[in-house]
Amino acid sequence: MSKKFNQPEFKKFLNKVFHAKLEDGSSCKLTLKEVTDVKETEMTRSFSLLFHGPKEKFLEQKTYKLGNNEYGEKQIFIVPVGESENAFHYQAVFNFLKK
Repeated sequence: MSKKFNQPEFKKFLNKVFHAKLEDGSSCKLTLKEVTDVKETEMTRSFSLLFHGPKEKFLEQKTYKLGNNEYGEKQIFIVPVGESENAFHYQAVFNFLKK
């Protein structure tokens, strides 16, 4: 079942593996490491997700179909933002208008 794009929902999936579907039909495992408030104003609310992926496979900045069995699949735009000894780091930022 596909879940919503909201911060509390993503927090349930901290340290869980998501699969990014690649153009060649394969997938790349990304682990959700952080769900962070970015900014809140009178009219907008933002949060970000930080994923870690394997050093063997670098993903370029673009939209990927990301998901797992619990979350379902969604199209998510990710950006490479750094690396550590064992992983490339990717960020997705979500901006919403408040009602």
